[in-house]
Amino acid sequence: MEFGARKPGEHVVLREVFHGKTWTLRPVTVVSDTPETTVLFMPHGVSWRGAVTMAGEILRVPWEPWEVAPPKLWENHYLRISVPGEDYSIAAIWHSSWRMFGWYLNIEEALRPTQFGFDYMDWTLDVFISRDRRFHTWKDEEELEEAVRRGVYSPELAVHIREAGERGLARLLAGESPFDEAWQDWRPDPGWTLPQLPEHFE
Repeated sequence: MEFGARKPGEHVVLREVFHGKTWTLRPVTVVSDTPETTVLFMPHGVSWRGAVTMAGEILRVPWEPWEVAPPKLWENHYLRISVPGEDYSIAAIWHSSWRMFGWYLNIEEALRPTQFGFDYMDWTLDVFISRDRRFHTWKDEEELEEAVRRGVYSPELAVHIREAGERGLARLLAGESPFDEAWQDWRPDPGWTLPQLPEHFE
């Protein structure tokens, strides 16, 4: 599969994969998919699955064995904007009432098209940006350091992760394409239905 193959309104699976094993499964709707930009929408109320420890506790970083938990409900509206080849995505996030919460920069292994949708893997470090883009804060820096100590990431990758975050943040704050559009005013097509988790997926 290549970027640009998916059509607006199509339901696909957004999956995180670590060393060949599924970490999360999210059903999403394609807003746009071009060689320059991929935009995916995960609405409030869909079911998704995330990693937990073998004891059933939430696991945020893959530093111990895990399994994918039973489905649970997604609470917000989440519009995910990524640029093919870049190691980050930026999301506009709203409460279920469509009151905007803010922007979220997720630093991650670059998105790649698959037969079922798109795969990637989160790299722990994130940045939260206010609705007006005037304030931002880095998140989970201690978890990133712990992941390096535990050997999940190499020190070199940790440097790359920080640099990718700084690059994405600068692009958003400067209003560079594709973040120059008024995404905060975006709303889904009223005819779209909720995407569903596949019954069987590895």
